Amino acid sequence: MLLQIPYDVQLQVLSWLSVADILSVGKTCRPLNSLTQNRAVWHQVLERMLAMIPVPKLARSCPSMSVPGLRECAIRAARLDAKWQRENLAPVTVYSVPCPPNVYFARLLAGGDWVALVSSSASVYLQEITDGGVAAVRQGRSIEFQRLGCDLSLSASAETMLLVTGQNPETEMNHIFLYQLNTDVPSIQLWEDVSFSDRFLSAAAAFDLLAFACPGEEEEELITIRRVGPDMRDRRQQVIMEVEDFPGIEDSTITLLSNNRLLISNGFGFALFPIPDLETVEVDDTTEEIISVHPLWSLQRDLTVFPPLVSPVVWEARDKGHVRPVMVLDYHALHILDIASFPPNHRVIPLPVRDDGDLTTVGFRRGVWWNSLDPSPEGREPMMRLRTCTFPQLRRNIDLARVSSGDFNVTTGSVIFPTHHDETAESLSFDEWTGRVCIILKGGPDGRRAIVINVVA
Repeated sequence: MLLQIPYDVQLQVLSWLSVADILSVGKTCRPLNSLTQNRAVWHQVLERMLAMIPVPKLARSCPSMSVPGLRECAIRAARLDAKWQRENLAPVTVYSVPCPPNVYFARLLAGGDWVALVSSSASVYLQEITDGGVAAVRQGRSIEFQRLGCDLSLSASAETMLLVTGQNPETEMNHIFLYQLNTDVPSIQLWEDVSFSDRFLSAAAAFDLLAFACPGEEEEELITIRRVGPDMRDRRQQVIMEVEDFPGIEDSTITLLSNNRLLISNGFGFALFPIPDLETVEVDDTTEEIISVHPLWSLQRDLTVFPPLVSPVVWEARDKGHVRPVMVLDYHALHILDIASFPPNHRVIPLPVRDDGDLTTVGFRRGVWWNSLDPSPEGREPMMRLRTCTFPQLRRNIDLARVSSGDFNVTTGSVIFPTHHDETAESLSFDEWTGRVCIILKGGPDGRRAIVINVVA
């Protein structure tokens, strides 16, 4: 029957099938097999997948990819989606990553082939997973920072930005380092270095903006929004906002949604704030004009994870910003915010899990966490279990209020892998597109080591 409709309609119908269904159709007869080899089919399938889990660099390379390349990429993504929901899944491969001394964070870059390691001195090591050696290094300070934090985001050119925060225990100065990581020609560039004596509250980076919050002289809560990048070294564009009508930024997560909006999530709920226009100031100018801002919208909710675990952001363009639903993972609940509409729609979904996460990382559609109290599988050698979950598949500009509860299905699974005796997880990171998970393990004979597990070939 499919062969009786116009050819362009055949392609359109085929492109909306699942990967498994497309492969099944191709096995029925020679004409349909030929139809499944059409480039347009696999291109549209992959584009639909990338609309759910955006990978800007991969999306840009799609037009130049071969048909086998598009097909293989789509099949692998479909296999990962199925495996991520299985219980006690064994990894296909486990890579050992050389771990320099005092490394506390490991962050997988988009694509899963590169990892950034951050030490307690804020030194950064960039290395390719399968190569085994450090490709680039940026030395930090000759001190051991306390209260270290680390986060990844994307720049305007879809390069990786690494945000590192920490406090000098001797001077009690807080430091914020923003690096750009380049894997084409491996390098680490320092884009911004901020230090202040006030209490550090929160920080975030996205596209070409850096946001950091600290108290003012009268304990008012201030957020500085600063434009960053290689062309901003000799000049500065920024605005300082005093946040009004919101119960505290400490232990909050700041999400930069666009040039003119940011979201704050904390234990009291959510609030959407405007970002005033940035002004050009001299780099050494110490005068500070502070602009009071009030929430455009707020929602009171009792969250129990501090700071809240919020899904990443990917700006569609400089003028649009992030338009996808924002996921906030809490203990036993998933909050969904449709920030593309105004006022934003909100839904909360109970999670089908009993254990919480000591270490948790969240993506656009998936999450993974480790719990120290989660009993390990019995066997001849010690094993560790990671819990996985898959969020609802939501389209952009979806009306959350009209979606039935049955469409908000959250599935869980787990991955098990061998470890040494007395090892515990210290850092957890995953690349959502490839399904690779990077873990820093401490204890055992090596003291501290890093591994990358791969759940699909």
